[in-house]
Amino acid sequence: MRAWAAATWLAVSLACGDPQSKAAQTDASSSTTASATTGATATSGASGAGSTSTGAVETSAGPSTTTTTDDSGSTSGTPAARCGDGVIDPEEACDDGNLVDHDECSNACAGPACGDGILQGGEECDDGNRDYADECTTCVFGFCGDGWLGRQEACEPGDNPECHGDCTLNVCGDGVAQGSEACDGEDLAGDTCADFMLFDGALQCTDRCAVDLSMCCVAPC
Repeated sequence: MRAWAAATWLAVSLACGDPQSKAAQTDASSSTTASATTGATATSGASGAGSTSTGAVETSAGPSTTTTTDDSGSTSGTPAARCGDGVIDPEEACDDGNLVDHDECSNACAGPACGDGILQGGEECDDGNRDYADECTTCVFGFCGDGWLGRQEACEPGDNPECHGDCTLNVCGDGVAQGSEACDGEDLAGDTCADFMLFDGALQCTDRCAVDLSMCCVAPC
């Protein structure tokens, strides 16, 4: 009888499963799932906290910038000052924002200046030097009577009585009575015999540009 009961219980246990064994298996499965979930969460958190993202840095050519830092520690970039940006900086006399060198503002951000070698404003010429004896004096073309002794001129008229109006020196025999000459050829400087307290006659001029009174009358002719 006991053998039959034991066999029956064993058969029922095999068919339905041991309740205690199932409980143990359930507890083990729950523990394993919780452990795996906790590990995954911890791993995910650690990975998120320590992960870094590396990307390509795109750069493009452009005007240089100056970075400034204020009291709060923040920085800002501003374009570096340069001639031609249209902004007059402290070291610039002008800045018209273009690359035209012959207007009122050169590419060096400087105004017109005679002698800078740049033809600007009302200049007739600008050879970049201060040689007043060449063809370009004070940024105008040299001419006789401008007060500057050019290389093609013998003299400059004005205070020089020996200088003709064409910037040539007075020479006896050139037909022009000038400077120390009393006369020159037929140019008697407007004089007559009467100017020398003589009577009418013909005032003459020697080849040394001196007055010849031999043809004047010492008495009424």
